[in-house]
Amino acid sequence: MKIRAGFVSNSSSTAFILDLRAEGVKEMVEQSSAPRAHGLGRGTAMAVGKAAVFYAEDWIEDTADWYEEGEGLGPWIMKWANELGHDNVVFIRESDEGMGGYINFPVHKLAVAEMEYH
Repeated sequence: MKIRAGFVSNSSSTAFILDLRAEGVKEMVEQSSAPRAHGLGRGTAMAVGKAAVFYAEDWIEDTADWYEEGEGLGPWIMKWANELGHDNVVFIRESDEGMGGYINFPVHKLAVAEMEYH
């Protein structure tokens, strides 16, 4: 069992994976004002293409002590990046508390995958 030291919250975020090649996705992503995903926060953010891959790799490295290998958000993003192609993957996280705002398009209708995480 792994134990986290520090602040732990019951709030969660929902992560979405979109395929940049799908109808309407590229336009929605280009018009979005979501901040760039970085760090381990749960605030609303987005990473597109290779930026999503770099985010996932950093996430895996930064949480290596928290999860078993292959578990958690980073490996989930990488699975989809490998399946869709590193240039086509869009990672979006939306806070359930509005931290960083909300995505201004129906991301859940465009998503190919969805994951809630704490």
